[in-house]
Amino acid sequence: MVTTTVIDRGYPVSSDSKCILSHRQCLYYSASGAVSPEQERGTVASKGRLFPFSYRLPTTIEGSNIPLPPSFYRMYATMEGSVRYVMRVEVHKKGMLRRNENRVETVFLYLPKTTPPSTRPPSWYHYTNNASSSSSSANRDVKIPIEPASDRSQKEWKTIIPACGAPVLGLTVELSLMKPLVYQARSPIPFSLTVSSTSPVLPDLILSCAQVTLLRCTTIHASGQTHHHEEVIGTADFGKPESPAEGSSGPGVIRVSNGCIDGGREQGEIAWSVDGMVEVTYALQMDIKPTATALNGALPTFCHRESVELTTHSAEDADNWDGVLDGPALGVIGRL
Repeated sequence: MVTTTVIDRGYPVSSDSKCILSHRQCLYYSASGAVSPEQERGTVASKGRLFPFSYRLPTTIEGSNIPLPPSFYRMYATMEGSVRYVMRVEVHKKGMLRRNENRVETVFLYLPKTTPPSTRPPSWYHYTNNASSSSSSANRDVKIPIEPASDRSQKEWKTIIPACGAPVLGLTVELSLMKPLVYQARSPIPFSLTVSSTSPVLPDLILSCAQVTLLRCTTIHASGQTHHHEEVIGTADFGKPESPAEGSSGPGVIRVSNGCIDGGREQGEIAWSVDGMVEVTYALQMDIKPTATALNGALPTFCHRESVELTTHSAEDADNWDGVLDGPALGVIGRL
């Protein structure tokens, strides 16, 4: 069940709800009153019998091919949203009295498992950041070739020219991201900033003011109102700006800074949406603006946001871990 609520001064004032999954399964049935073979296999407990059962969860929203969203709850000042999965067990006995009916239910956690594409181009991974060389993460000890964006293979990299507040003649800034734009949460996302200019000092100044962040964007709709919330879940590590090898194309001075960014909860980030109710997406945002007051107005500003997708597991998990991606991660809150 997906529920969104409008909040005013701490109190709920209106809400919308949508059932995305409703499935009923008969576990045991005996029309004659005789004990069924399934019941015979039940184990004797101190106050009756234990009847084991299994249930295969659907993977898509009922009536569509859209994947089921994960369990979810967010509360903000003016709105809240939730996705809850409930398991209900009903026992009906013969007779006309309602006391012959027993019903118990529990909320359980549901987290789908997703992976990025299993193949990556030969130049994956990226760079070694000397400042974090003591880090225990071996994934940071990787390299990106130092070359201008114009020389990168378009099959491997997506190159974007960010919007500039006030265009400067002879200045170009390019952001490159490894294709496809699907990455595992908490794993390094490589990127590269290329600045070319006729000025010998402007590229280094531009790169010193660059900032790249990873955002989680949550949108909740309720009673005709919309609330949008953005949360920074990762900030970038930059390598030292370097010049490409001699002979690289491009006029003037070219400086390249490779970097990586990671963030979010390990195995807990996934992009999803329920139409007209809740949507969770991710984006990489690049901002270039002066950090010192003295440089305000002296340097141009750049801004760009690129949508990316985060997954819970890596492609290597799917290849090497037998059965790890056969189904969602589940957790029961309480007991039936």
